[in-house]
Amino acid sequence: MRAMNVRALICSLVVLFVSCGPDPVSELSEEDIGDATERLRPALTEVEMDDFIEACLADNLVVVFQRAPTGEGFFGEAVTERDQAVMERCQKSLFDQYPNPPAPSTDAEFMVLYLLYVEQSACLAGLGLEVDVPSFEAYRDGNGAWTPFGGLPEPSSPGDWSRWNEACPQNPWSYDG
Repeated sequence: MRAMNVRALICSLVVLFVSCGPDPVSELSEEDIGDATERLRPALTEVEMDDFIEACLADNLVVVFQRAPTGEGFFGEAVTERDQAVMERCQKSLFDQYPNPPAPSTDAEFMVLYLLYVEQSACLAGLGLEVDVPSFEAYRDGNGAWTPFGGLPEPSSPGDWSRWNEACPQNPWSYDG
């Protein structure tokens, strides 16, 4: 499934909300959505974050961690306390230099993330998985706690989780085409 541009999807849904009756979300402008998207979008991609940590580990002569085959994260064997401490310092350094985006606080910010998760839900549904998508209001009232992967059934085989993650990445920004 090809990811739809968040801005185009939001504009389509704003039109839908406006035509369905009054709702505070119907007052969102394209500018509100664009500004919210820019505030929330991470400064680095997952690959760039892993590159940063990999370089930091190398600078500190830590060689026990390998990048995960999926390209997101690291795993290690025979990890010492020093190795783990260096990994934690590298991660802290990454987030100090490139802070995580803020938690959503406006309707526009909640809408941006909600629509990314709706895209992710459609991807998972395409794999035959059932995803219960809450209404936007329920998502916002729950402070954005819902994610499509959070409600998936237990995988029936060890390869299921990897297949789901590969086909439908958990990072919602993967769907911002």
